[in-house]
Amino acid sequence: MDDREYWIYHGLRLSNGSQFFQIDTLLLTKGFAIILEVNNWNGTLIFEPEFHQVIRIHNEKGEAFLDPISQAEHQSRQLKKWMAIHGFPDIPVEFSVVISSPSTIIIPIEPNLKKSYACPSFVN
Repeated sequence: MDDREYWIYHGLRLSNGSQFFQIDTLLLTKGFAIILEVNNWNGTLIFEPEFHQVIRIHNEKGEAFLDPISQAEHQSRQLKKWMAIHGFPDIPVEFSVVISSPSTIIIPIEPNLKKSYACPSFVN
């Protein structure tokens, strides 16, 4: 019998039938799960929730990416579905977005957006 209190999985790729989904890091306990969507972006990030995108400005060049919050929400729904299909208990599945580079400047369009992110820039 496994007496551990938690399990950590990195780089998961799971299938819900014909669809696959990937999770960067999953922290799993008997009572809940936390998905960590980790991005190592440099430069300035502007989070635009209306269009579900992040605009990164780096070396005076702009690029658009899928919003990692939307991606983590999707992963959460997919994991809940996967767990139900495979007979796991219905436990809460939370998520957090981690911007791993402490030099990244994060600009949220909505003032309350920073509550959804784990980043050194937001630590008091």
